Amino acid sequence: MPAVVSILYPRETDAIFDFDYYMGTHMPLVSKIWTKHGMTGWHVCKLDSDSPYIVHALMHWESMDNFKAAIANDSEEVMADVKNYTSKLPITLMGDVIGSS
Repeated sequence: MPAVVSILYPRETDAIFDFDYYMGTHMPLVSKIWTKHGMTGWHVCKLDSDSPYIVHALMHWESMDNFKAAIANDSEEVMADVKNYTSKLPITLMGDVIGSS
């Protein structure tokens, strides 16, 4: 069953977020490392200034098991890179896709 993982970065007064680094370096790194584990694509949304979050990254996976295996076995480089573009830890939401249109 396909799965979706959402990564939300908080919009806080003291938050730092480098969009150029995120889009030019981090997301290509994510693709390079996790596509071989079953990530089928991603979208990044810069959220409206009224939102409590600044960025919403949405990753599509072949299955939740694929995502969990990628995190367990091949996430060190991706996670170590987070400090290079933001000062805040993201919130992660994940689940199986049960419908779409």
